Amino acid sequence: FRVQFIHGDIFDPDILKLVPPVYSCLGVPSPPLEGLRSLNSLACHVNAVHASAFFHLFSEEQQELLARLLAGLLSPIPGSIIFGSHIGLPQKGIKPKNETLAGRDVFCHSPESWVALWDGIAFRSGSVQVKAELSSDQKASLREYKTQIQNDPPDASDVMRLTAEIDRDAMRRKSARRCVGPRMTNFLHSVQQFAAIGDV
Repeated sequence: FRVQFIHGDIFDPDILKLVPPVYSCLGVPSPPLEGLRSLNSLACHVNAVHASAFFHLFSEEQQELLARLLAGLLSPIPGSIIFGSHIGLPQKGIKPKNETLAGRDVFCHSPESWVALWDGIAFRSGSVQVKAELSSDQKASLREYKTQIQNDPPDASDVMRLTAEIDRDAMRRKSARRCVGPRMTNFLHSVQQFAAIGDV
């Protein structure tokens, strides 16, 4: 199975032009894949689009444009799909740079705003089925975190538990790094005096 890789800027119209999505089959044959130099000839012919760890790299306005660009690629054949996973938040907004690996603020959709992006903006409202959710682990952690912060502000023992959890995760991943607990405990304990652990 031969795959043609196309390198380029997704917002460059020479790579992918903005075209409206198609909602019924046009009877146009699919273009040959060999020798492709852009995605433009694939408009309304792609049955599956996979995009992961991708949308959150861009601003809210760019994400909207990106969704519309990908919508133009999708085939109207039932079962055609755009899928993937991205950084999200329970409420649409900015994830601060100190909580991301990107080293900058990142705009994140919520499950609700993600659905609205595709059903009503990228595609005509009611014409597509959209599923979006936080993972079960993420939802459980979020509920636990909110309850803990509201009812019991973090103390020194929470600092110890946090560093122990980091070490356990490193061991599960068979990481070669040294144990971080002893090195982080004093630092986090000091910071905890001025801010909740969840804000660090």
